[in-house]
Amino acid sequence: LSQEFKRFITEFKVGNFILFSRNTIHGPHAVKALVDDLKGLLKDLNMPPPLISVDQEGGRVSRLGPPHWPQLPSFASIGKTDEPDLEVERIATQCARMLLDAGINVNLAPCLDIMEIGQNPVLKDRCFSHDPHEVTRLGAIYIETLQRQGVLAVAKHFPGIGSLDFDPHTSTSRACATPNRQKKALLPFHGAVRAGVFGIMTSHVLIPCFDAVEIATFSPEIVKLARVELGFEGILFTDDLFMTGAMKDHGLGRAGARALAAGHDMLLYCHDPMETEKALLELIERTEKDNILKKRVARSSERIRLKKTHTLRS
Repeated sequence: LSQEFKRFITEFKVGNFILFSRNTIHGPHAVKALVDDLKGLLKDLNMPPPLISVDQEGGRVSRLGPPHWPQLPSFASIGKTDEPDLEVERIATQCARMLLDAGINVNLAPCLDIMEIGQNPVLKDRCFSHDPHEVTRLGAIYIETLQRQGVLAVAKHFPGIGSLDFDPHTSTSRACATPNRQKKALLPFHGAVRAGVFGIMTSHVLIPCFDAVEIATFSPEIVKLARVELGFEGILFTDDLFMTGAMKDHGLGRAGARALAAGHDMLLYCHDPMETEKALLELIERTEKDNILKKRVARSSERIRLKKTHTLRS
């Protein structure tokens, strides 16, 4: 950890982290040393142990891979095997052991979107199947296996973005599925909740049949869908707020405030620390002036604290 990043963590009491390929290029020992430094710093600050997360889906979305780790197959590849139920359990077990050895305790997976004809390249190979029931079954096995091994799972991208038209990393996008198809896209998330999934991640995508105005990140209606219709009581994550689909026309600070106001618990800021610091300063200022937002922050903080207490191994 650099002195500047230590100062950032200390000043803002940052309690949870996400790793990318840029953090894992030097192999398992270096990653474990980084994680141990993060845990040690939080302990010195009298803070709870951190969530250390990563996107380790397999295929091209793998932050841990060759030459230091084996290449895990994509979810689409798993879905095409002769015995996908056995294969998904085997791969989830292997993935969990890889992550635990590196000190990582949260996997931002599985992707529970449904494979669509003419699917946007951003989701290519990341979906188990075009069949909602197949995605539901395999997703539940993956979640249960991962969490049984000691790694917390985060299902994405709620409420299903298999039919999105543009990549939300670079532009504003929308899901183009019919209302009936979009409702079927919810089935895997119902299954994830029944499987006891730790977290659910939304996306910076407009889902017109659920909210014709706001992207999922800023939509109280879509959050209500997760909390009420699915009965989900876990941690609700945003996707990376640096993505154009979120920060366009908003900026990082306001995007975070709007996501919290909608009902999200965990905000992902995945790039420039200096810009993240500016965003947090703005977020703090907005919260101090808004009693409703202040209550939302308090409620999410308590939910995160309780879930971490009950799920993280010592």
